[in-house]
Amino acid sequence: MLELVGLPKDSKALPPSATEAEMEMWDPEQGYCCMLANFCIDLSGNARSAWNKSAAKVFATGYLKKHKNCEHSREIIEKGWLRYMTGLKTKSRLQKKDTAGVREHKAMHQQKQRKMEVCLCCWSAIPLTVAISSILSSLNVPCSIKASEAKLLTLYNSLVSMV
Repeated sequence: MLELVGLPKDSKALPPSATEAEMEMWDPEQGYCCMLANFCIDLSGNARSAWNKSAAKVFATGYLKKHKNCEHSREIIEKGWLRYMTGLKTKSRLQKKDTAGVREHKAMHQQKQRKMEVCLCCWSAIPLTVAISSILSSLNVPCSIKASEAKLLTLYNSLVSMV
C-alpha cells in the first residue's frame, strides 16, 4: 500500500508533509492537492482536512488503478486512508518528541505495569475466602474467615448486586 506513495512496505518513514505555502497555494476547486508522483499529506492540521481528503482521493485512485480487481469502492478506500492518517499523525507527533521525553513516558508506563503485576500476583496468592473477607471487612460488613467460601461468595455477590 505504501509503495503507491513512494515508500517501501516495511518503511517506518512517513509520507512527506505538505508545507504551509503549498497548502495556501492549492485551490480545491482546481483539482487534487498532489499526485502519486509528488504525494504529500498534511501532518500539521486535522487528519480530515481538505488537503488530506484530497490526498485520500489521490491514494484511492492510484490504489484502484494498481488493484483492478479490488472489491472495495473508492469511498471505502478513501475512508480507510483517512483512518490511517490518524495513525500517521500520532506517529509523526511521537517522532517529534524528544527522546528523553519518550524514555520518561516509557519508564512511567513500565512502572505502572510492574505495580499492576505485583498487585495481581498478590491477589492470586491469597486464598479466595481471605480476599473476600478482607473486601467485606473494608466495607464494614461483619464476616468470619472461618465462614465457608460459598457463603462468603453469596454474601459478596448480594452486596455487589445492591450497589
